[in-house]
Amino acid sequence: MSSIRPKGFSNTREDLEAIRARVPIEDLLRDYDVHLIPAGRRFKALCPFHQEKTPSFSVDVEKQFYHCFGCEAGGDIFKFVQEYDRVSFGEAVEILARKAGIVLEKRPEARQQARETLGLYDILNFAADFYRQVLLKSPNAQVARDYIDGRGISREMQERFRIGVSPSEWSALVDAAKRNGFSGELLEKAGLARARQPQPGRPEGGHYDYFRNRLMFPIEDIRGRVIGFGARTLGDDQPKYLNTPATPLFDKSQVLYGLGNARKGIRSEGAIAIVEGYTDAIVAHQEGLDFAVASLGTAFTRENALALRRQASRVYVIFDGDDAGQGAAERSLDLIVGEDLEVRVYSVTDGKDPCDAILQLGGDGFRKKLTEESIDLFEFKWRSTVGSLPPNAGAQARAQAVDAFLRLVAGIKNEVARRLVLREYIERIGLKETDIDRALQDAVSGVEREERQRQAVEERQRAQQENQNSQFGGGRLPGGGQVPRGGQFQGELRQDTMGGTGFGEGTGFGEGTGFGEGTGFGEGTGRGEGTGRGESTGFGEGTGFGEGTGDGAVQAPSFGSQASEGAPAGGGPDPTAPLDPLAEIILECLMALPDQAAQIWERVPEAIFTSSAIGVALRNAVVHQLRSYEERGRRFSGVDLAQDLDDSAGRVVYKLLQRLEMNDDTVGTDYSALWQNCQRDLRRFEIQARVAELRRELSRFGGAADPQSAEQRAAIQREITNLRKELKKNR
Repeated sequence: MSSIRPKGFSNTREDLEAIRARVPIEDLLRDYDVHLIPAGRRFKALCPFHQEKTPSFSVDVEKQFYHCFGCEAGGDIFKFVQEYDRVSFGEAVEILARKAGIVLEKRPEARQQARETLGLYDILNFAADFYRQVLLKSPNAQVARDYIDGRGISREMQERFRIGVSPSEWSALVDAAKRNGFSGELLEKAGLARARQPQPGRPEGGHYDYFRNRLMFPIEDIRGRVIGFGARTLGDDQPKYLNTPATPLFDKSQVLYGLGNARKGIRSEGAIAIVEGYTDAIVAHQEGLDFAVASLGTAFTRENALALRRQASRVYVIFDGDDAGQGAAERSLDLIVGEDLEVRVYSVTDGKDPCDAILQLGGDGFRKKLTEESIDLFEFKWRSTVGSLPPNAGAQARAQAVDAFLRLVAGIKNEVARRLVLREYIERIGLKETDIDRALQDAVSGVEREERQRQAVEERQRAQQENQNSQFGGGRLPGGGQVPRGGQFQGELRQDTMGGTGFGEGTGFGEGTGFGEGTGFGEGTGRGEGTGRGESTGFGEGTGFGEGTGDGAVQAPSFGSQASEGAPAGGGPDPTAPLDPLAEIILECLMALPDQAAQIWERVPEAIFTSSAIGVALRNAVVHQLRSYEERGRRFSGVDLAQDLDDSAGRVVYKLLQRLEMNDDTVGTDYSALWQNCQRDLRRFEIQARVAELRRELSRFGGAADPQSAEQRAAIQREITNLRKELKKNR
C-alpha cells in the first residue's frame, strides 16, 4: 500500500478512500467548469481535454469514473486533477485533501519542508498584495499608473494579473513584512530582499529590498500561487528588467508567465501562443486572446518547450519584427522543433510590439491575422536563411544557409516526419536528393551529438550540485529549488556552481552593481566600463589596464603572458594561474556569436591565453575547433569545446555556458556591442604589452651615456609617451 502514498506523507489507502468519499467526481468536475448534462444513470459533457462540438465525455457517478470516447482520457478524481492541473499524483492528493477538509499526516522531514515552502508562498503573496496597494494608493506611484494606462491595460486586467509597484525606498517591503511577522531571512530566501553587510555601529547587518522603484508583475505557478516577480524599472536603473533570482520556488527556465490564467483558454483554443513580454500577454488576455503566455525575458528554454507540449499540440510563436525579435524566435524554434508540435510563427510588423498591434487591431482582428498570416516554423526558417539570400549570393553563403535550414529539420525526432518536411523543400534547395540526404544525415548526427553532450554537461552539473549539497547540507524543496544553506542560499550556491567567480553577496544580480558587490562582475573587479558590465571595473582605471599603478605610468599588462612576468622560472605557463578575465570575455563572445567566431579569434593576441596552463589548453582547443569546423562548414560550439577539454579547463567553459543561459536575468547582453567594446580592451592590452617591452629595452641600456644610446632611449621614451596618450584616449 505504500506505493500509493504521496511523497513525504505517511498516509495509507484509507486516507485516499476518505478523500474519494468526500469529493464526488460530479462535484469536482463542476468546480472545474465542466457543464454536466444528465444522460440516464450517467452524465455527459464536452470533453475538457480536447475540442469538440458533440459531447463525448462520459461520467459514471456510481463508479466515480470518467471516460472520453473522443480522446480516450479517463480515470478517477486523482487522475483528473493530475491531468487537468498538470501536477504529480502527490500534488493532486494534496489539492483534493484540502478540498475534502482532510489533514494528511506528513513525515517529520516532510513537515519541515512543507513549513518552509508555505512560509515562502505566504511572504510572496504578502509582497504581491503590498506592491498592489502601493500602485493603487501611493501618490509616488503616479508614474507607474501613467505607464500602465499608456500601455492600454484595463483596471480589470491590472487586478487579474496583480500588477503592482515597488517603492523607491530602500526597505519599504522589508519594514512592512517585519511588522506583519515575517523575518528578513525569509524575505531573502524568497528573493525579495538582500542582506546588508555588517558595518561599524550596525553589526547585525539587516536587509534591504531587492526590488525598488519598479513596476511589479507577480509570476504565478500553474495553480495560481505567486513564486516570483518580474520587474520593469520606472527610472533609469539598470537592468531595465529584473527577475527574482533563483529560489526554492522560482527557476525562470521552468516558468511561462500567465500560464495559470491562460490554462482554460489554451484548452478551449486547443493552442498556446508565446509572446515576448508581460504586457503583451496581459493585453492579449484583455482582448480575448486568453491562450497567450510569455517566456521570462528573451531566453526561451528547453524546459519551456517541454511545458508547451504538456499544454497543447499547436503553438503560435509571436514576436516583434525587428532583428532582436527574429533572433529570439529562431532560438525558440530550435528548442520547440523536437517536441512534436504544430508550430506557427507570426511576425508583428510596422515597428510595433504585439501589445500595440493587438490593441490596434482588436482581439478578433489580431486572431484573424494570426490565423491567416502565420507560417509554419520550417517556412519561417527557410525565409530567414536560404530565402533571405541576395540573387548574387556565392556558393559558400548558400551552403551555410542550407546547412542552417537543414539543422532545424534535423531536430525532428521522427524520421518519417523529417523526410516529409524535407521533401517539400528539395526542389527549392536545388541540389540532388542524394546530396541533400547526406547533408541532412550530417546535420542529424550533429544534433544528436550535441544532445548527448548537453546531457553530459547537465549530468556533470547535477553531480557537482549533489556534491555541494552533501558539503553544505543542502537539499530540495517541493518547489524544485535548493534548500538554503546557512542563510547564504543564493550567494554561496552561485559562487560554487560558477567555478569560483561568484555572483556577489546575498543574491545574484543586484541593481546598480552589475552582478553583485565585491566579486564576480561587481564593483572593483570583473568587467569594466570598457566591456559594458559594471562601473569603472575590470579593465578600467586602477585595475589591470588603467593609469595610476606603479609610478603613475603604465605597468606591464595584468592579462596574458605580459612579457612572461609572473610566469614560472622555467618560462612556461603557470599551472596554478587562473584564466585572465579578458580571456573569459573573449570566450563568452565566441560562444555567443558563433557565426563571427573566426573573425573574433583573428583579433585576439596569443599572449592573452598563454599566462596559464588553463589558458593554453583553451586556446589550443579553440584553434582546433575553428580549423576542423571551417573544413566541415559548421558553427563554433561551446558545448563541443567543453567536451574537448579536461576538467579544469572544461569547468571554465561550463561556467560560461551557464552564464549565457542565465544572461536573461539582465534582459540579455548585447554581445555584438560587448565584442566591440572588448576590442578596445584588446588594443589596451597591446599597448600595455608594447610599453612593457619598451621598458625592458630601456633597462638594457643601463648607464650607457654614448650619443647613440641616448638617441635610442629618447626614441623609446617618445614611443612610450605616445602609447600612454593613446591609452588614455582609449579608456
